[in-house]
Amino acid sequence: MPFIQPYTRVSSGEISPHVLITSVEEGFDAATEILHGSTTIKGRGGFQVLRGDYRGIPITVVYRPLSPSLTAIAVEELVRAGAKYFISIGSGYALSPLLSIGDIVVASSAIKDDGVSKHYMPAEVPAAPDYNLLERIMQTFAAHAVKAHVGIVWSHDIYYLNSSFKELLRVYSKIAIALDMDTATLYTLSMLKRFPAVSILIIDSSHPKGIERGELLIENAERTEIRDKFLRGVRTAVKVAIEALSLHYEYIKSETAARIQAASTPAVG
Repeated sequence: MPFIQPYTRVSSGEISPHVLITSVEEGFDAATEILHGSTTIKGRGGFQVLRGDYRGIPITVVYRPLSPSLTAIAVEELVRAGAKYFISIGSGYALSPLLSIGDIVVASSAIKDDGVSKHYMPAEVPAAPDYNLLERIMQTFAAHAVKAHVGIVWSHDIYYLNSSFKELLRVYSKIAIALDMDTATLYTLSMLKRFPAVSILIIDSSHPKGIERGELLIENAERTEIRDKFLRGVRTAVKVAIEALSLHYEYIKSETAARIQAASTPAVG
């Protein structure tokens, strides 16, 4: 009998190697509209796993609550069940005045200011994505005429910032363009366990523009317009991420076929 993972409730063979993981509920809902023949596994503690296909290619989408610890749980369990390639979509707090609500940020690396990533690897070990997968994602954004910002993000455990962060914000905003909770954990695990991963953030709040974290979750008339911008960004990012995962699947498939053919071809001379 296959072992069922405690929180995601998946077992080996139940998920595809290519996984989209998100902490944005609307992102998970958007994926259900894109994938065909989808089925959902209800996990513990809010986890949900969506299995389906996109143009005949198997894709798994996982919703996990916001937290670097829960990111680590999801990734650990999914890797055990057969996941090999990850794209993550989360929300971000803009540090750069050039970013607006709904903008898409692709994390080129992460500042490890959370506790979880530093438990896996020391703080001085960089938290970086797989740059081949990142390039494929950027090509897919370009093919869809979608603008995406690439830059360093600052990952921290705390969601609601307070006055004690004033000095840290002054320092890190010179380096990072956005703040989140999960990218450093994802990248650290991906480097440690050797699976390609890329983190995408959709800006839902902004330090320069005075839009606090969580404001867009309060559905009132005053915030309807900017909330709609965030949701459009989420839906766009999900569509592009699923497309990029499917293209990567085809690339891996053709690369594997080429290696098999080369190995079976007799050497000349």
